[in-house]
Amino acid sequence: MSNYRYLSLDSLIKDLSKLSDELNKNLVSIINKEYENFIKLGNSINIGLNYINEVNHSLTKFKASTERNYAHLIETRNAFNEMLYQKDQLMLIRFKLKLVQLIFNQFTSFQLLLSCESSEIEKLRKLTMVYILINQLYRMIKDNLLLGEDSEIMKKINSSFFSTKNEFCTYVDELLVQNVKQIDPLAAEEANSDLILSLLTIYDIVERNEDVISILRGS
Repeated sequence: MSNYRYLSLDSLIKDLSKLSDELNKNLVSIINKEYENFIKLGNSINIGLNYINEVNHSLTKFKASTERNYAHLIETRNAFNEMLYQKDQLMLIRFKLKLVQLIFNQFTSFQLLLSCESSEIEKLRKLTMVYILINQLYRMIKDNLLLGEDSEIMKKINSSFFSTKNEFCTYVDELLVQNVKQIDPLAAEEANSDLILSLLTIYDIVERNEDVISILRGS
């Protein structure tokens, strides 16, 4: 193309118009040749956008489902923990009831043994076994705070326990005094000796060794 500084304005306009027409023709030609590719490209873009939208929708649904499942798991876990707690509480209540029933049964057994007629040494052994069991049950209830100290049932247990303890101590003390007085220093009976030895052993078991001396002195 010639140098535009030396062209007239009319010539320059004609050249530009010609270039414009050629450019339009080339553009139309390119579009006609690549029309199918343009259509495919547009369709591909649309398909890609649709796919992205579907994936986004699926992810949104998945997120919502995951949140619901997580909330359900938390709810299930809490419900399960509550069930375990209730089960533990129920087992504890059953254990308490069993202990209460057992200790009151022993209170009753003690009273029956105390009033029954049998050989003194056999009666003493049975009473001692029941008394020791009562002590163990009572300590278990008290040490583990299984029952409220101010509860009615605990008040009854305390009352029965101390009453039984006093009765046992009184019975053992009276039996010791009675048999010590019956001993003939020159001809001690074997039965009395066995009974006294059993009594002294019981004093040791129930931790009343110091009481023996004062009881013997007063007899």
